[in-house]
Amino acid sequence: MRALSLSWLLGLCLFSTSVFAQSLPPAEELLAKAEQGRAQLKEVIDDVDKNLSKMREAKVFDAYFYMLDDLKELATKFNFEEIEPQAIEKLGLRMVERGTRWLVIAECTKDRLLYYHKWMSKDIAVRYMAQVEVEIGSLGASSKTRAAGDNLDALIIYVDGRFPGDTYLKEGYQRILSNIALKQLRQPKVSDEDALYWIGRLQTANSYSEYLSILDLQVTSTSTKAQLHVYAARVRAFADTLEFAGQAPEEFGERLGEVSIELILKFIRMEEPFKSDELEKLLSVLHEGQLHDLSLVWDSFKKVPSDTYIPHYFAASREFVEKLRSFDLLKEVAEVSKKVGTLGAPIMIRLLDGEGRYELRDGKNEKWFLILVKESETKSQAFLWKRGATQGKLYQKVLWDFENSSFVASEKDSDLSTPSYVKFKIRKGTVEYVNPFAGTETKSMKGRRTEKFIDYFKDASEVIDYSGSYLGKMTDAAGKDFSVQLKVSLQDEFYAGELTIVDGATVSLNHGASKDALALYLTASQEGQVEGFAHIRLRKIGTTLRGVMITPLGGTATLSLVQ
Repeated sequence: MRALSLSWLLGLCLFSTSVFAQSLPPAEELLAKAEQGRAQLKEVIDDVDKNLSKMREAKVFDAYFYMLDDLKELATKFNFEEIEPQAIEKLGLRMVERGTRWLVIAECTKDRLLYYHKWMSKDIAVRYMAQVEVEIGSLGASSKTRAAGDNLDALIIYVDGRFPGDTYLKEGYQRILSNIALKQLRQPKVSDEDALYWIGRLQTANSYSEYLSILDLQVTSTSTKAQLHVYAARVRAFADTLEFAGQAPEEFGERLGEVSIELILKFIRMEEPFKSDELEKLLSVLHEGQLHDLSLVWDSFKKVPSDTYIPHYFAASREFVEKLRSFDLLKEVAEVSKKVGTLGAPIMIRLLDGEGRYELRDGKNEKWFLILVKESETKSQAFLWKRGATQGKLYQKVLWDFENSSFVASEKDSDLSTPSYVKFKIRKGTVEYVNPFAGTETKSMKGRRTEKFIDYFKDASEVIDYSGSYLGKMTDAAGKDFSVQLKVSLQDEFYAGELTIVDGATVSLNHGASKDALALYLTASQEGQVEGFAHIRLRKIGTTLRGVMITPLGGTATLSLVQ
């Protein structure tokens, strides 16, 4: 009985297909018939209409559905609408209402999708959108999902023109596309290519807000250098998305700027160089206030930058100050230049092997002396005096001019806008000194290094506590010994000291290295007075301190102290 039933059903299907084939000729024959005249066109329209319910396959249906454009041309040619107005449009409406069951958003071509919509009414288009939403809900991460994204992208543009003045369909499809985009972007293993694709498909305020939260979490939690470049690309892609949207609320631009600042600082703190135009794109999303905020923390390293990274940091700083200048943020330019220059000077002094005592000659061939020292790992000082003088110039602030690759020194710890700074370049043990505000004879001087100072930071590898009281001797440049006492203490996380020469003077060493420094550097300096300057650098082995004291007039003395 079961076999008989199945045979009967199969026979019925074959019979139905045979009847359909006999009752409606192929589309090519119908078009040929319709071209013969009005009457024949009318018969073709009626035949297709009567056989609609018998069309049960997409391939069969489309063969007749795609006749509509040709039938429309023939209707115009034969003035068919004089007898039946909108006949082709009405047929198209009935056909597309049936045909949408085979129109799968993730499988159809874009051309087929838009052709179907060409014949839809608003009501049919709304029903089809509901069908799409159900289909989308079942999609995962696959090529079909990307195909659906492409089709929805095209459909949003099309329905905006197809149904002008009515935003329901456009906004509905924007919501559907944004939701599927967010679904993909939430995937923990979304590929870089897919992420950039789906960022470009976000089109609603809610999706903008949610993705910014996702991106912010990704940036703040990353600890991998490679991921920094990935997120830089995503910031750029999202900025393009907002720009394309045109009227996106300002809050999204504000939040994206905050993410961009965090990402820029991650690049710097993790010492990862920017690629190509990465920094330019990240800076481009910042408004004036955010550029100001970034300038305040541009030098916020947790440690001194490495020698290999510092050139990249200077390059990024040059790009940043140019951006600040484009907004006329000149105060911020000065502050960033000062911060980066201060941080960079000791590093460049080390890389150029520039520390030491130099002998220079002025325009009258008279001798001058220049001392250049690293006061600590992050600060430097320079001292200039003429031979035979008891006083000279103390430059408390030595900066690296990263825009012109030279050193700049000022008498005070202030900006370089006042006429009190000098410039100098160091190369292979020689120095070229320029004072733009000096007289002709001393405006430019050149010289060579006569003494090189030992650098304890260079070889040290362990942080040691230097606090305490030490006794020992100091031997000056002439070989004379003095009994001395050195007291070292921490003040606000920086070392300070007091050196007392027994039966002699006491020197207050008011500038010191940080508690995390690899060696003990202490400096005594008075603004503008070389005779009030002394610089001590020591290294501790067990309970013994050994090192040197550098003074402008007395030369370099050696120290040996025991705790």
